Amino acid sequence: MVPIDATFQVPLKDSHVQTIRDADTPVARQVAKILEVWPEQVRLIHNSMGLPVEFSRLYLHDPLTVAIAYDMSLVTIAILHIELEYPPAILPRDMLIRYDILRTIPKKRPPNMEVAIEVDVKRFTDLFVERITKK
Repeated sequence: MVPIDATFQVPLKDSHVQTIRDADTPVARQVAKILEVWPEQVRLIHNSMGLPVEFSRLYLHDPLTVAIAYDMSLVTIAILHIELEYPPAILPRDMLIRYDILRTIPKKRPPNMEVAIEVDVKRFTDLFVERITKK
């Protein structure tokens, strides 16, 4: 599992965006077009849902998840017991991971999930940009 607190560790920096814009490959050109509208779209979505706009940067949520399938050494993994809880929320499909999961709790349950908890940020973002700009 790659929770959002892991993916929030990997925003796409301005220098990465510029590298992608400067690359002259079909994929990089397409990604550059997406990057032109992405920040404003995310900001509008966050505003419409009442979410803090400070989280409307260019985070690489899905790319990190795909990259981990390619190379799990990009993250530090904790093997935890994970259960789903569906609280009342803006989006009915939201998933809540209890913050007390890493604490000792009275009835420990056996681990059932590998969870990404820390990202090798530089290695992942370098890999992402290299793959996007590769000729």
